[in-house]
Amino acid sequence: MYSTLYQLDSSIIRSEAEVETRFLQKLFADLGFPPEAIVPKEHIPALWLTDGRKRTKKEVDFLLKDPNGIARIVVEAKDPSKNIFDAWGQAASYALSINKDKPYDKRIKWLLISNGIMTALYPHDSNIPLLTLQLSDFASGMPPYVALRTHIKYAGMLPASKKALTFKPLPPAELNKLFMTCHNMVWKAEKLAPHDAFFEFCKFIFIKIREDKKRQTYGPEVEPYEMPLTLAWLKAQAKTSKHPVRDILFRELCEELEVKVQAKKKKRIFEKNETLELKATTCKTLIEKFESVDLSSIDEDLNGRMFEVFLNAAIRGKDLGQFFTPRSVVDFMTRISLRNIDLENIPIILDGCCGTAGFLIETMAYMTGRIRNDSRYNERDRIKKIEHICNDCLFGIEANKRTSRIARINMYLHGDGGSHIFHGDGLEESPKPTIDMTDEEQSETIDQANTVKNELFDIILSNPPFSMNVSIQQTPYCENC
Repeated sequence: MYSTLYQLDSSIIRSEAEVETRFLQKLFADLGFPPEAIVPKEHIPALWLTDGRKRTKKEVDFLLKDPNGIARIVVEAKDPSKNIFDAWGQAASYALSINKDKPYDKRIKWLLISNGIMTALYPHDSNIPLLTLQLSDFASGMPPYVALRTHIKYAGMLPASKKALTFKPLPPAELNKLFMTCHNMVWKAEKLAPHDAFFEFCKFIFIKIREDKKRQTYGPEVEPYEMPLTLAWLKAQAKTSKHPVRDILFRELCEELEVKVQAKKKKRIFEKNETLELKATTCKTLIEKFESVDLSSIDEDLNGRMFEVFLNAAIRGKDLGQFFTPRSVVDFMTRISLRNIDLENIPIILDGCCGTAGFLIETMAYMTGRIRNDSRYNERDRIKKIEHICNDCLFGIEANKRTSRIARINMYLHGDGGSHIFHGDGLEESPKPTIDMTDEEQSETIDQANTVKNELFDIILSNPPFSMNVSIQQTPYCENC
């Protein structure tokens, strides 16, 4: 059994101590816990529990604290030969003893038990695990691992203030279901073609993620009516705007992106005078559905990439004239092509038929995950290398204009700082600007031609189109295929 995320084989985990050092310490770091939030067993006082005349000593291996310094997770490590489910009683007894004299908002919430091969997450008051993971589940994009991060990552452990609305991330399956339900609602309510409905829904999700990330900076004094994309905010805006999502939030987003486009830091996602086509009533329904959902970590939590998974599912198939590579194939091809990369010499990667950027997102996740878990780098070096990957190492070309812009949204939301996604034909040998192109489009075509001509790519990772016809007379094109 093998974890691709931690580059860890079960055969080298032979003792409880190795479970702690080889597996749990990597897991804690990946969940975002700083050293001061991880309390090892030598600093945890033992508890003596009395059952009649018998006194029992209870100890645990780690306590994990939230950003306020309150212990929230009891962690128990076991030898790989031991059954983790037999350890629930000890962890639960310890949590019960800690919690009995504490108010609800300062109690232990979770029990995490692992022998390296199997890992289980329990609510503190239940003997039924919420999640059970094998070592192989600790891999980029695996739903059990994404769900684990959703529940216990460090950044998500701050309690909501009494005045604030409750925002929470959803498990992957629930989030995908919500996305699909809302997309179908938009399609029917707006009477748009599926592809157009999806692009309009993407605009709303783009706004939602942007506002959720801004909300992370709000203090407890901020009232719900001051938080965009809440029903209270919508009601407060009604006096000055009939469609505040379009007239305020989408306009602000476009203005922010336009500054980056003009500075040549971003490629265009929306046209200069583009607007949000969704009706105000449709936006209100979407706000009702998403009001309490936290999407702020959708780009940070690269291992989930739920937006990309939903995106491919929503616009898949012949009715839209496009096909998308199955996620399992994307994952396999990425790992095969990157298995021997040198983190000191990050490769430059191109997807010449990138679609919605699935390969590039997976590549970004794989390489940044390797860097985050490499003990050779300090935090400053990690940030610098990850920025280099996102800004300088990933390139894509997509022939469909709308799809290329969806790919740019996808990359933007997942942390790409440069969005090197070209709208053009990735199989064309020497793309040239035409007279019907705008100045911006001509510049992009020249940029694409120069980028390809310079042959700066170390890896080509792509699934060329198989749903199109090419005549034999198009010799250069066929040779490139």
